[in-house]
Amino acid sequence: MDANTHITKRSAGAGGCFSVIAGLAREAIAVLDTSGVVRYANAAWAAMHGYDRPDEVTGLKITSFHNKEQLSADVLPLLLEVGRHGQISGPVGHMRKDQTVVPTNTTMTALKDKTGKILAVVVYATDTTETDKLNAELSAINKQVGQYASQAEQTQKQIQALKAALTEKEKEVAVLMSRLEWQNEEKTRREKQWQTRCGSLTDTIEKLQQKVLEMKHREVEFLDGIDEYEEPAGANGGLDPEQLKQISVMARKFIDE
Repeated sequence: MDANTHITKRSAGAGGCFSVIAGLAREAIAVLDTSGVVRYANAAWAAMHGYDRPDEVTGLKITSFHNKEQLSADVLPLLLEVGRHGQISGPVGHMRKDQTVVPTNTTMTALKDKTGKILAVVVYATDTTETDKLNAELSAINKQVGQYASQAEQTQKQIQALKAALTEKEKEVAVLMSRLEWQNEEKTRREKQWQTRCGSLTDTIEKLQQKVLEMKHREVEFLDGIDEYEEPAGANGGLDPEQLKQISVMARKFIDE
């Protein structure tokens, strides 16, 4: 039995169920021979690579579904691991017929004969475009959430700092209010003292004014008495009546002023 016949038989599975199951699967499935040629592909594999029917991709080499970078970075390392371990999974980039890239999660499983010789490799690929897009969006959202959390933390620190500053200002205001209250009390006390002193001074001034009036009356009476007093000038140097009148007029004028 040649390799292709063996692959066809093994791919058919129990009673040909493999092709039926693979044909209904949403996962892209292909069977490669040891030369890297596609010997079987389901409809999902054809569609994922931009083809209408599975028979369009049957007979194509694996290089038709990957660019050079994908082959060297993804496909060849996985094929080597399949040779060592029999199965391997990982992210692998695929390429459509129009050269656009399709990100996938790919699993490769080796088909071996009784002696352990690899006859073919079954490739299962799941298009992760939407998943990657969602993961990218989720990553962006997580990044924004992280930024918002960081901003919230900074805002919280600023709020705490403002609260602390406000507390200090409230203490300063309390001190100032206490000083102002003391100043107002001191002002009130001094005003009362001045009012008391002003009252005493007013009483004293009124008393002095009364005494001055009394003295003025006495002086007027005295001067009037001088007007009536007449004594001729003699050897003792006394004033004559005319001189006394002049002095009396001058005294009244001074008092009136």
